[in-house]
Amino acid sequence: MNGRRRLLQALLANALAPPAPGVHAQKPALAEVRRREVRLGDTPVMLVESERQPGGLRFVSVHENERTAVVAARRVLQRNAGRLIELRSRGQRLVTFWIGRSPHVFDPNRMFTDVGLEATLRRHGSHTRAAHDAVVVLRNAVLETLADRPQQPVVALHNNGAGTYSIQQYLPGGAHVSDASEVAVVPERAPDDFFLVTTLALFATLKGARFNVVLQASEPRDDGSLSVWFQRAKRPYINVEARHGRDTEQERMLQAIVDLIPPAAR
Repeated sequence: MNGRRRLLQALLANALAPPAPGVHAQKPALAEVRRREVRLGDTPVMLVESERQPGGLRFVSVHENERTAVVAARRVLQRNAGRLIELRSRGQRLVTFWIGRSPHVFDPNRMFTDVGLEATLRRHGSHTRAAHDAVVVLRNAVLETLADRPQQPVVALHNNGAGTYSIQQYLPGGAHVSDASEVAVVPERAPDDFFLVTTLALFATLKGARFNVVLQASEPRDDGSLSVWFQRAKRPYINVEARHGRDTEQERMLQAIVDLIPPAAR
C-alpha cells in the first residue's frame, strides 16, 4: 500500500512540475472566443471571432463562400498570434435577409460606405430606408471588431475564380486602372494571387519581397468596399487575393505578412 501511495505521489508531482528547459508545452489550438448575432430585419447574421493567443494581426473574412482564404488563415494562426473574424450567413457570398415579407440581398464587401451600400442593395434587389439602416448595424458591428490598434494593418481575406479578378486589371487598359497608384507585377507569380494595400510602406515591403502588389489610389472609386473605408480612414490595410483552391499559396502570402510586419506594428 505504501509503495502504491509513493507511486501516485510521484506521478502527481511529475504532472504538476513545470516543463524542463528545452521542453515546450503544447501550444493552444485556434478556438472561438466570441460570437455575436446581428439581426437584419428578421434574419440573423453571425460575427465569429477565433484566436490561438492574443495579439498579432487581425484577419477578416466577409464573403463566407471564400473558404480557401479562411483555411489558409487558420493554418497561419495555428502558428502565430492573431485573430480571425468571420461573417457567417448561410455559407453564401451574398447576404439575403427579410424585413416582413420583403427580401433584400447585398454584397457584404460593398456595405462600408452609404453610396456602396445603396448600390449593392439596388443591384441585387431593392433599396429601402429600413433595409439600409439594418445593414448599417452590421457594418458598424464589423468595424467595431477592427477599431482598436489603428496603426496595425488589418488583413482582408479573399478568393477569386480563374479569369475573374487579377492584378492585370489594375494595369493600363484594365477595368480598375483608376483605382491604383502603383502596381508591381512579378512575372513568375500567378496574376490572380496578389495583394492590394493602402500605404506606400506596405507596398514597398511586399514589392521588395517579390509579390504581386497594388497600391490603392488615394481616392478610389466608391464601391463601398472595406479597402475604400480604410483608405478614407488613413489606416493600413492589406487585401490578400488568391485563386479558389490555391490554399498553399495563400497561406504562404499570409505568413509573409506576419513575417514582414514589424512586431511594433502589431
